[in-house]
Amino acid sequence: MSARPPTGSELDSPEGDRGDRSQASDVFELTDRDLQDHTVVRYGGRYELLSLVGGGTYGSVYRARDTELGEIVAVKVLRREHIAQPSTLERFRREVRLARRVAHPNVARTYDIGSHHDERFLTMEYIDGQPLTRLSPLNAAVEDLLPLRLLIDVGVQLCAGLGALHAAGIIHRDLKTDNVLVEHQGRVVITDFGIARALKAVDGDTGGYTSGSNVLVGTPAYMAPEQVRGNARVDTRADLYSLGVMLFQMFTGQLPFAKSSGLETALARLYEAPLEPLSLRAELPPALADFLRRSLECSADARFQTAADMASAL
Repeated sequence: MSARPPTGSELDSPEGDRGDRSQASDVFELTDRDLQDHTVVRYGGRYELLSLVGGGTYGSVYRARDTELGEIVAVKVLRREHIAQPSTLERFRREVRLARRVAHPNVARTYDIGSHHDERFLTMEYIDGQPLTRLSPLNAAVEDLLPLRLLIDVGVQLCAGLGALHAAGIIHRDLKTDNVLVEHQGRVVITDFGIARALKAVDGDTGGYTSGSNVLVGTPAYMAPEQVRGNARVDTRADLYSLGVMLFQMFTGQLPFAKSSGLETALARLYEAPLEPLSLRAELPPALADFLRRSLECSADARFQTAADMASAL
């Protein structure tokens, strides 16, 4: 798979608030100009920040050089307000310990957690690629969509990555095209798993999606119905539903539910059927249309039950 190189790494924030730099620069603690004005900006005495490559609600991501090993890594600096409470920091440490268990080519590696003065940062694998959103944008004309064989390959790789996460006991909770990167050689990589859960969970949380203010963690367009309901026992099948939404977008150029607001979009999946894929792309193979319908069943029991099931069906 080949694609136009981006201007830098497209590592995403947990919320997917990458945007362009003119829109997002107010959330960055260090800008590219700041980096140019310093002889060396070195986090934790080891990671030399080279360029700013993304940012969002939870922090900023930099391309950095590991001066101990001479390798390029990604450094995510967390915003101070999100780690102010000791309980929050401990939950974050727990999520990093989980993430470090996952070693799979379709999942971005998490290396370590460190501190720099009063800041906390995370080091991760640097992915030289671009978000899946750029390759499968919303509202794309059918003739501009990627070939079916290529999209099926992307889907199978995503299933493999999800399967590895689920085997490690991790539910992504915010899977969407912005949180998937595609390398120029074709490797598909899931990013930003576990971070949002660690930073938004309430004390004593066992896997729910609500904060102390009952705010759902996730992106309305991709949430499973049980997430929308605020079900505290959401399981791995919620990720499979989100993958189904992504695949629907990739194969048709549209979302299965598209309303005027995020709340309406989220609620629609509780009371309405998704759009008919064949009405959006008539030449889809009938078996693929059936696959998309099953992936978006409102009842978790009616969907594919594992990532391996989805991969086999694809």
